[in-house]
Amino acid sequence: MNQLAILNLKVIGCLLLLLVFTECKKNTQKSKPAVSSAQEVNQESNVLDFPKQFPLDSLLSFNSEEALIEIFGDHVTRSISSDNEGISEFPITFLFRNSENQVTFYWKDTLQMTCLKMVHIGCSTTTKATNWKTKEGITYGTTVQQLEEYNGKPFTFWGFEWDYGGLSSSWEGGRLEPRKMSVELCYSNAPEEVSGLFGDRKFYSNLPTVKKAHIYICGFSLRQ
Repeated sequence: MNQLAILNLKVIGCLLLLLVFTECKKNTQKSKPAVSSAQEVNQESNVLDFPKQFPLDSLLSFNSEEALIEIFGDHVTRSISSDNEGISEFPITFLFRNSENQVTFYWKDTLQMTCLKMVHIGCSTTTKATNWKTKEGITYGTTVQQLEEYNGKPFTFWGFEWDYGGLSSSWEGGRLEPRKMSVELCYSNAPEEVSGLFGDRKFYSNLPTVKKAHIYICGFSLRQ
């Protein structure tokens, strides 16, 4: 590749980064927090009751770590995470870390910690419950059968016991399709009882083997 071609690629790369930064900045300026002012949750008890009073969807209106700190103060902390393969690392934001209501915020701009990409609820090593729910009522412990009812039809998910094990694959055109929501499924059966649902392949939620197993939500995410 000649020097002119390399220069052109660098210019294009810089323009793309500038576009992402501008869009993130624009969204950050336009976005409003899920509550109208910090005064609404300025008492410790109100802050901790937030998951009971507002759906998880309300957190999508926070478009920067700074906006979170303004409302939740010391309940907001930063950490480092990695992708499923453990190849790349990036900063993330926690709300209510190491509690049953822990939420993880992923950002498109990880330098400024702005431009929200996704909020995620996952069971930690210390708890297996949460007060957070989606606006439909989906939460930790929601069963596959209940999830089908919310969706209005069967959906597909990836087999268990690998990097993406138990993740929803497609809502198959159901009511949850436009929601930009993904779920993580777990099972409480003995492994040999669900071994037919293992591996890098997709399964429909209405399969007889799925119905016989006790499969439920153990994590869920909403994307911006």
